Amino acid sequence: MDPLLNAFAMLSAAVVAGSLLPRAWLPAWLPNDKLLHVGCYAAAAALLSLRFAQESIFGATLAGCFVAGIGIEAVQQFIPGREFCARDIAANGMGIMLGAGGVWLWGAR
Repeated sequence: MDPLLNAFAMLSAAVVAGSLLPRAWLPAWLPNDKLLHVGCYAAAAALLSLRFAQESIFGATLAGCFVAGIGIEAVQQFIPGREFCARDIAANGMGIMLGAGGVWLWGAR
């Protein structure tokens, strides 16, 4: 399997697992929630951009990443101590733009 897709799959599994744990199970030392959203989704978008930038499904992969984040937020309302948060969705979108934009800028040199 493609190493970029392997890395994306591992990152995605970590994001889903961390996002769906009850708040009480999360370590107290975690950094700001919004920074985690931006960082994780930027990394995911960068991996997708590196893998699919030259393919016709590139936009769909980034849109799918964003929609998956909305789905995770929707499920969180059923997890103890977690809630749906529009600011998290905005942070996810910002991360996707930063990750994809960073790869684009890096490749444009």
